Amino acid sequence: MNFYLMRHGQAEAYAASDADRCLTSSGKHELERFLKELSPVLQDVDLILHSPYQRAFETALIVSSVLGVDSVQALPHWTPEASPSLALASLESSQNKTPLVVTHLPLVGYVTALCCQGSEQYPLPFTCGEIVKITADWPAAGLGQLLQNWRPV
Repeated sequence: MNFYLMRHGQAEAYAASDADRCLTSSGKHELERFLKELSPVLQDVDLILHSPYQRAFETALIVSSVLGVDSVQALPHWTPEASPSLALASLESSQNKTPLVVTHLPLVGYVTALCCQGSEQYPLPFTCGEIVKITADWPAAGLGQLLQNWRPV
């Protein structure tokens, strides 16, 4: 299976709670521009999963709009403090799809490391809006291979 992991776009620094932080207007515009440039290589995405946090939800809506993907759903396993192994395991139900998951630091780095290196010990850094493409026979520790990554400029 192929899947994509994405860190949400640039968010405001403060809100009533971390979960309520919204994307900034410049963050929204940067994401739209970046995703329009990448849309030809993201055409295999047919499912968008996201953290229930506001900034991830807003990012997922932009991804959905730009890529024309109608299937969008929130999963509790993708919040910043979630377990990397549970987050990765949550992709098992998407085995026949090509999901793009919108999530947060530090989780996105830990899940990428766990899947591709077999350990969370050396998480990958992610900039806002960065996307990685991973292939794996099964979404589990050490079974993935990082194929490509893209960062907004």
